[in-house]
Amino acid sequence: MAHAAAVFAGGCIGTLGRHSVMVHLHPSPHAFPWAIVTVNMIGAMLLGVLGGSLFASRPEAVTLRLFLGAGVLGGWTTYSAIVVGLLTFAHFGSWLLLSLNIVVASVLPFMAASLGLVVGNLIVRTGRS
Repeated sequence: MAHAAAVFAGGCIGTLGRHSVMVHLHPSPHAFPWAIVTVNMIGAMLLGVLGGSLFASRPEAVTLRLFLGAGVLGGWTTYSAIVVGLLTFAHFGSWLLLSLNIVVASVLPFMAASLGLVVGNLIVRTGRS
């Protein structure tokens, strides 16, 4: 039950943060979703950092990993919002924006997570020195 509570609490925090960004940075449902891209890039990077540092250095910290990874960052990232955006672009026939969104929503977060993993590993190595 403690694990479920950690995911729930973290999800509340992450979702509220995402909502705040969306309200301030997403001007219209017909505009390219830069707010979603920004949120997912930050989330992917932080998941990489967590994967390279906290997850590697403290494997026993299951509740903390669930709170931060599944909870906060799971609530923060917006992959379901990406799908809604894609469907909106398809509905309005915005095929160029739909294609661009697919590339930006998949390739850039992977690159950010990879960079975060490197940063997280450097944090662990620096801490051990």
